[in-house]
Amino acid sequence: MGVRWTRNQYGRLSEMEPSLRIRADGQRAAVFAQFREDFLATYGVSVAFETDFDGYPQRQFIAAVQGESPCVDALVSPHDWIGDLVRHDMIAPTLLSADQAQMFPTWARKALTFDGLLYGLPVTADAVALIRNTNLAPQIPATFEDLISSGQTLRDAERVAEVLALRVGDQGDPFQVWPLFASAGGWLFGRAPDGNWDTSCIGIDSPESIAAFERLRSLGEAGIGVLRRSIDRTAAFDLFTSGRTAYLITTSDGLWHARRAGLPIAVSAVPPFADGGPATGFSLVHGLLMVKQGANSAIAQDLFADYLTHDHVVTALSVSIDSAVALRSVVAQDPAIRLYQQQCENGQLMPAFPQMEQIWRALSAAEVAVVSGADAEVTARQAAERLRAIFAG
Repeated sequence: MGVRWTRNQYGRLSEMEPSLRIRADGQRAAVFAQFREDFLATYGVSVAFETDFDGYPQRQFIAAVQGESPCVDALVSPHDWIGDLVRHDMIAPTLLSADQAQMFPTWARKALTFDGLLYGLPVTADAVALIRNTNLAPQIPATFEDLISSGQTLRDAERVAEVLALRVGDQGDPFQVWPLFASAGGWLFGRAPDGNWDTSCIGIDSPESIAAFERLRSLGEAGIGVLRRSIDRTAAFDLFTSGRTAYLITTSDGLWHARRAGLPIAVSAVPPFADGGPATGFSLVHGLLMVKQGANSAIAQDLFADYLTHDHVVTALSVSIDSAVALRSVVAQDPAIRLYQQQCENGQLMPAFPQMEQIWRALSAAEVAVVSGADAEVTARQAAERLRAIFAG
């Protein structure tokens, strides 16, 4: 394996330390840690993980890198961070050979591409789907109205306490509700002729989006009450895993909880409204990004491109966290994970503009407002004003 050297801006050579530090969420870090000894034996490099995510992890990471705290060499993050991290000059482009690049599907690589450059290695992918308790709901609902009717029938028979669980919380979570918003006609940005998002065309206050916000309002606290601020991530998972609702609309982290509760479950696409369009949500890709300021980021570039294209590593990740993966050769044998994989492939890739954190906060505030009963048109126009101000600023 030999000794690795790096050359600084003045041409001076120095020996690299045979170690890497990665920041990742606890679940993914635990899976990667299984291969720590294998990685050391194969490459002669040790790997350590940081998992102290609190509060706003994106801001926390940027503050840590800009501050005096020691920097990590790589970061596992959702792809909508990339624009902001590039703007702050915190991550380096990832170089893959043609063979390595072909191991990942085009859509996964596109998610991690910003200004024509690839940033990171695709690791896992996620989208929103419907998980149902097949003891309570054996049939796939054809429309969202069928789902509501089924849930209400179960509740009236006192077999469940809630019609469905979909996380909202005090802060909102527009990624989770987006399939319903889209089916009701709502849209965020237009598309440029090349197919990319067009931020000059903001659609959140279009007539279609206003109608979609009104539809969410009718499902919220001023309507039938199936969307509520009191149902956050923890409450949604608890309602489903305890059998108090038959339906959970969620990203694949809900699948992990449902399976560990021992429930008989099935996964399907979120059903559309009877008078609406497809319930198409966003797709996200978690990538392993190389940190520019990392002491050994050059090692990370070389070694992870090789190691994360091994089927057994990516398969272990998928199985351990019940998540779709972004490696072309790993086709999920698990029907539930395969369904999530299909939703990722069929969804709209989440934008990765530098302003994404601000955009999500504006959308979250709008979601919470209409769920709590605010006027849909006023809410839509306020959200659009915030978005236009974000891009103007």
